[in-house]
Amino acid sequence: NSRSKLYKYNLVNNLYEEFVEVTKYYWTEETESKSGFICQLIGQFNEELICQISKYRLICFDIRTKSVKWEIDDFVKDKEITKYLAFGESTTSRTPMNWHLSESDGFAHLLSRHFYWRLNLRTKEVEILANYTNQSPLERWNFTKTTLFNNKIIFVASKGFTSTPNYLGVFDLDICEVIWEKKIENGSIVSKPNVFGKEYVTIVDSNKNMYIFKLN
Repeated sequence: NSRSKLYKYNLVNNLYEEFVEVTKYYWTEETESKSGFICQLIGQFNEELICQISKYRLICFDIRTKSVKWEIDDFVKDKEITKYLAFGESTTSRTPMNWHLSESDGFAHLLSRHFYWRLNLRTKEVEILANYTNQSPLERWNFTKTTLFNNKIIFVASKGFTSTPNYLGVFDLDICEVIWEKKIENGSIVSKPNVFGKEYVTIVDSNKNMYIFKLN
């Protein structure tokens, strides 16, 4: 199963080779058996390769030795929060997991469902810095697709009682708040936000319309 293994590509001989299998690093308490798959390869920080495996576990491997440098068994921690999540055994559009690693500031960012998590890559600590479950249901954000741009996350989301992702917005990482939003009136947004030219962001809706917005 390729989802349970990490591979590295050798640029010299143009060959893929297995780097590490994550199955043995994941423990399911309910079944008391080892299983696991890679939800996301988050990225490289210094000589470390960080991954999210099977639901809420983060694990970091040494690039050179393949040994485990550190682990976070459950970055969610609060069991009350898990009822709002859908990080299950698949990674469909309804189970978004999209960490963004910023090597320059030493953080990885996750804006998903109703929450914003920040992983400090130096201290290995995860914090929830925004929680929209505290808002009224009509104003509650449900983030689905995201793109990191400078100190902001450009996002696609639904809002209120609908699950239709028809909002484009900007989440400011410095103040941990949504600072801009635009509702698409007809159809839903089917693409992730794409930034090009360091000045524009594009999205595509379910009616095959493309929207172009200028970033200020």
